[in-house]
Amino acid sequence: MVDLRHLQPLIVPAEYVQLGNWDLPHLPLPNPAFLLTWVEFGEGLIYLTRDEYSELELASPQWQQHALDNVRQTQWFHQQSKESEAGELEWIAFVNDEDTCSSSKILLQVELKRIFPQGYLIGLPDRACALAVSTQCTEDALMQVQELIAQMHASATTPMSPLLHPSTDFQVPEAWAAPLTGDPTSAAILALFDV
Repeated sequence: MVDLRHLQPLIVPAEYVQLGNWDLPHLPLPNPAFLLTWVEFGEGLIYLTRDEYSELELASPQWQQHALDNVRQTQWFHQQSKESEAGELEWIAFVNDEDTCSSSKILLQVELKRIFPQGYLIGLPDRACALAVSTQCTEDALMQVQELIAQMHASATTPMSPLLHPSTDFQVPEAWAAPLTGDPTSAAILALFDV
């Protein structure tokens, strides 16, 4: 049985399925170039199997919410961020540490909508890293982040996209994205960004 405490969502290229050699449980995302699947962190990264998926569906009706909440529970690790001269957050870059899929933090739409109330874009150059970019960022910051995404994509272990995408391309059901009841982690994340 899967240990829900170690299960997290992971965004992967849709070509995994399109190539016909990958048959693991997944959810198509609004952007057809990407899929959402799930992995368990233990001694390495292990993809959720179809049998485990079926067991979770029967035993734990809110398992997707728990999996996404595990991303919220991991350190809100961002390797780089940029603020404007006025002190407005322009973008955040998330990079994997050893026990999380930091790129999955772009699925935390509840927090990101609060951090970027005017909207945000998503960069996903590599399966292991992602960026959230304010739609209000300056032209200079936008050029800088586009160059960063292009560089990260060019040297990616698992290349995803060299482009910026609307945040709606990575929306998951609201019930999955909601923090678990009574969990203070979401408020702690927002406090890091003075939200």
